[in-house]
Amino acid sequence: MTAQLGANPIGIHVRYTDRKIPLNSALSILRKRLMQVPDQPIFLATDNAHVQRKMKMEFANLYHINKHLPDNGERLHWPATDVAKLLEAENALIDMWVLSKCTRLIYSRQSTFSQTSVYLGNMARNQLDDVDRNSPKVLLKQLIQYYA
Repeated sequence: MTAQLGANPIGIHVRYTDRKIPLNSALSILRKRLMQVPDQPIFLATDNAHVQRKMKMEFANLYHINKHLPDNGERLHWPATDVAKLLEAENALIDMWVLSKCTRLIYSRQSTFSQTSVYLGNMARNQLDDVDRNSPKVLLKQLIQYYA
């Protein structure tokens, strides 16, 4: 997959089922990055079919792996789902690995999935765009956790 992406891909992790990142912020950051290098390839790791369809319509150089994404937006890795769990766990690892090979990552640092990609790729701070950096919800949660 990384060879198919080409040079200097942007990775974007959009968790959008049980926990939702601010999608508009993520897409805004992506658009700004693409203004600098319009044909830059994009690798999308998401758990949401609607997000994947929306982004495929907007971005020409979008790549993703084929995996099961429920059309109703429910969680992919829910214990009660009738999905090939081992295959989908492998797909998650592939997503993580490919994100780690991108030269830039648009993500939420609140996501363990994204953070694992950052660690695997030994990414520097200047390669990262955290969509939750200025989120009032996240900042309030951190403040409460700090004083709790």
